[in-house]
Amino acid sequence: MLLEDSSCRKFNILVFRGDPPQREWYRFLNGIIEGADAYRKVEELYTIGGMVIAVAHTMPHHFFAVFNSPAMKKRVSRYHLERGIDYQTPSGQRPTLNSFLLWVVKRRNLSGVNVWVAMSFYSLAVGDALAQRVVLEFFNQRFKLGIDLSDLDEEIKGQSEKITHARIRSPEIDEYLINLRGHRVYQGNKMLPWLRRWRSYLKRAIDFCSAE
Repeated sequence: MLLEDSSCRKFNILVFRGDPPQREWYRFLNGIIEGADAYRKVEELYTIGGMVIAVAHTMPHHFFAVFNSPAMKKRVSRYHLERGIDYQTPSGQRPTLNSFLLWVVKRRNLSGVNVWVAMSFYSLAVGDALAQRVVLEFFNQRFKLGIDLSDLDEEIKGQSEKITHARIRSPEIDEYLINLRGHRVYQGNKMLPWLRRWRSYLKRAIDFCSAE
């Protein structure tokens, strides 16, 4: 889906949003590039993603980037990105769609960047406004968009208050988040079901507090 408004036209930006296809990636990605190029000459291409990890939402939200050229890496070196990433698809596994897109873009002699922000696993259930702000602030600075993020700041504050209330009501949730900050979590095969259980529990507690 192509998303565009007057702000996008003003800053010469095209935004695409949609679900990735299960097959025919090459055709899908080429279609995006060709469609964008026909609409407006493409100079740079960015993809946005998230990386879910077992940390508390209060921890710093690391912002990572992978580039398809040294020139592009240098171009965005002034921003708060962790650029020392040399990601390689594990042996025997299919590359991610974002990684494949960088390859397709490079074949067309275009600059491309994969950016993603690390977020707490339970934010999938309750949302992570701070992670959204990290991404938006990057594009705000990169393209001098002048986006007012005050509404998002209020959402971040409200989300933090809900989690605080959930911790007050539930000593178990409080202890769990303390352990996350101290990196004292289960490892190995026990970790995934444990994380799922707590994510669901935290969401129910926050929903309960929000309903009051």
